[in-house]
Amino acid sequence: MSEKWVVVKFDFANQNHVEVSDLGRIRTFNKISDGKILKGGLQNGYKSISFKFFKKREEIVEIKLVNLRKQIDLMKKALTIAQKQILESDNELNKSESAISLDPVANSEELLKSLKAKYIKFYKKDFKSRTIYFSVLQHRLIAEYFCTKPSTAHNLVIHLNYDKLDNRAINLKWVTQAQSTAHQQKSPFVLIEKKLRKENPENIKRNTKLTETKVRIVKKRMNEGKLLSQLAIQFGVSHTQLLRIKRGINWAEVEPAA
Repeated sequence: MSEKWVVVKFDFANQNHVEVSDLGRIRTFNKISDGKILKGGLQNGYKSISFKFFKKREEIVEIKLVNLRKQIDLMKKALTIAQKQILESDNELNKSESAISLDPVANSEELLKSLKAKYIKFYKKDFKSRTIYFSVLQHRLIAEYFCTKPSTAHNLVIHLNYDKLDNRAINLKWVTQAQSTAHQQKSPFVLIEKKLRKENPENIKRNTKLTETKVRIVKKRMNEGKLLSQLAIQFGVSHTQLLRIKRGINWAEVEPAA
């Protein structure tokens, strides 16, 4: 079966060209990349992709940057001419006259330095204002383009074979919250955990401190980049418990809070 690629449409204008395939891959095209396959990272056991886009520079900003560059170039030329004139000055000039002659050069150097600093500051401010950071879970992005969404209530995407790293379109499905919960209850990880809890109730104490509501908040905080050590203190649980949640071993059926 041939791989099908579709162009990703973003809600903002950008100069990057991104495509997703029905086999679960993502590639990008730009000035330095011609169809590079992106690896991404992991977020709660799911593959995630982060992009950095740049909005087109406003014309008025471009004009200001061009004018600043012109001023800098003119100042450089003027400074070069002034320095050359001093070097070629009459050897009969006394030291005091030479010092006076050097004053305009020193002033020009300070002005050039000031112009460069102004340009760099303005350039960085514009660069920051045009930068867009975009992050998305890979399976959701692929489902957006290759899987049918029955209704707005079907706002979650499940992996039919329970493998969070298998993002092929045929392994993804849009479901409701209830359907997602029912699906996760049949997960091999959940079944193993239930078996362990039944056989060794003292070894798994998650229900003594964490509730589903708290787990939803914990997962949201994890997605926001909070340290597990901080969450452990905040919720009164062990680092190991949080690690099991992050890896999808415990509470796999619970989605992060909105």
